[in-house]
Amino acid sequence: MATLKFTKMHGAGNDFIVISDLDLEAASVQLTAPVIEALCNRQLGIGADGLIIVAYDFELDFKMIYFNSDGYEAEMCGNGARCAFAFANKLGMVSDIGVFATGSGPINGSVGPDFVKVSLPPTKAPDLDYTLDSGSKVHLANTGVPHAVLISDSVSEVNLKDLGPHIRYDAAFEPDGANVNWVEKLDNNSYKIRTYERGVEAETLACGTGASASALVLYCLGQASTPVALLTEGGDKLVVDIEENDGLYNLNLTGPATIAFTGEVEIND
Repeated sequence: MATLKFTKMHGAGNDFIVISDLDLEAASVQLTAPVIEALCNRQLGIGADGLIIVAYDFELDFKMIYFNSDGYEAEMCGNGARCAFAFANKLGMVSDIGVFATGSGPINGSVGPDFVKVSLPPTKAPDLDYTLDSGSKVHLANTGVPHAVLISDSVSEVNLKDLGPHIRYDAAFEPDGANVNWVEKLDNNSYKIRTYERGVEAETLACGTGASASALVLYCLGQASTPVALLTEGGDKLVVDIEENDGLYNLNLTGPATIAFTGEVEIND
């Protein structure tokens, strides 16, 4: 039986188990997919949307390795990146401004008194009004991971439990699938958002890459100007700044990153 130290964090309600590589090494634990899935289980484990390892990097300030709650590694997580930066800053691995490695490439981060901001990998223009194999029309954007975006008159009335998997598993997204977001206009530059996340296979209280993808879609549709504010299901606000650069879009995601608690968990060898 090994004892592993962890920190539980959330970014706008999107919650993560965060572990340093030094604590992982000290515990001599192998974080296999079944172990990660068990740790993220909300009834039988710590409970989280994902797990993050913050590790030393030879070239940049640190490296973020991200796993969804199904135990499998994903390229990118916007809110996870913000939590990872806040965690690394607290450990002294990075100053208030820095650059760190992710599965989608290096990104910038900065931390303030009540916010953490990260840049996302440069992205191409979204594919607007894309028709799925099912016949549904969606807007597609990849902000490190693929997202489908739909505009709704009332996101609270969307049957996300049924519609989320229906779109997420559409044949157009094979083999890996896509995340699905619904947005509702509140005012000119403010929207409400709900997200069904692949890998979690459920609605999450927030999704940073989903908020960023939705903001980019709204911007390219001419329905919003930068910055775009998105009210999450968790009640917090994420803000996305958009900058066009040589046919690509640079996106910056800003919002809260909070430590909920720290602890230790016993893991069978």
